[in-house]
Amino acid sequence: MVDGSYEERENSLAFPFLPIAEIPGLIEQSKAIGQRAAVRLFRERVREFLAE
Repeated sequence: MVDGSYEERENSLAFPFLPIAEIPGLIEQSKAIGQRAAVRLFRERVREFLAE
C-alpha cells in the first residue's frame, strides 16, 4: 500500500518468487485438483525456492 492506496506489483511481497500473473493459474489448478493438493504443490514450490 502506498499513500493509502494499493500499488500493482509484478511479485508478491509475501512470496517474492511468485509472479502475480501466476495467481489465476493457481486458482484454476486448485479447482481442478482440489485445494489440498494445490496447497501441497505450492508448499513444495516454496521449499524449492528456499533451498536455492
